[in-house]
Amino acid sequence: EQDLIGNCHRMGLRLLDGLKKLLDHPTVGDVRGLGLMAGLEFVRNKQTKQPFPPEYLFGKRVFEEAFARGLVVFAASGSVDGVAGNHLLLAPPFIINASQVDDLVTILDEAIMAVEKALPVELRT
Repeated sequence: EQDLIGNCHRMGLRLLDGLKKLLDHPTVGDVRGLGLMAGLEFVRNKQTKQPFPPEYLFGKRVFEEAFARGLVVFAASGSVDGVAGNHLLLAPPFIINASQVDDLVTILDEAIMAVEKALPVELRT
């Protein structure tokens, strides 16, 4: 009766559209998802898809910046096609609204920017 599945579809499209704008960041290598489940992959070099060293924990740093701003995301380090990388997973609640999706993307944008500004010189491309 509250059309949660329909809301997941609509808000999921809005979420992915917003997250794709984050591809403008030099460290965001990929954005993917379905419905309200989405993920970002962080890379040191977008052209080669070279990952950050696993010990740098880029995704965890973004998680910490986002959390400090009131956004809970899931940091994950793992392997994509055998290449270690850093990832963020997002799974907002089914009842999220358009304004909240926009806020989520804005906070995530700010968090990524903060981590990028703090990158050591040797990790900048």
